[in-house]
Amino acid sequence: FNEDDYAAVMKLQFETAEKLRRSCEERAEEVWARCMKGIRSPTTKELEHVLATWKGKPNRDRNNASGGEFVESDAFGLVKPLNSGCGMVSKNALDYPYLTKVMNAWAKSIPGSDEVGWTTITLNRNWAAHRHRYRNNVGLSMMVTLGQHQGGELLHWPQDDGKVPIGELPWKDATMLFLTLRQQASL
Repeated sequence: FNEDDYAAVMKLQFETAEKLRRSCEERAEEVWARCMKGIRSPTTKELEHVLATWKGKPNRDRNNASGGEFVESDAFGLVKPLNSGCGMVSKNALDYPYLTKVMNAWAKSIPGSDEVGWTTITLNRNWAAHRHRYRNNVGLSMMVTLGQHQGGELLHWPQDDGKVPIGELPWKDATMLFLTLRQQASL
């Protein structure tokens, strides 16, 4: 590859990813219209249909990801840039408003979600994480796995006070949570 070839490949990858994201936003707009017409929340099946065409941006900064060079990761909602102390609305929430609305409405329909408030939804694709602690989250986190995959379990150490090195947390103290959620509905 010379520089021109590399630039052409990068441009094509960017354009392809943007087409997929636009397709996702179009699907989300269609689902949103159906939900507003029927005054209902999006179903899990509808959300999976919408997200099937999403192409996330490569995030190489996730050092707690296992395998591969990067994780496809995108935030929707309020974010805090690393170089600023002020929160702001993410570019994704502004560029893809229907996807943001569909994800939020779907999340609000999950039993128990009224007990958990949120400001941000993060989409991660094909991510199997090493053991880690969240550092930038404030308050509770809600996690769900969607689509065709293996696993979907999360180990949680409810008594972790953050003082013990993460690799030394005893396995016997972990609680296994199953994150896969299915709602029966049709498109």
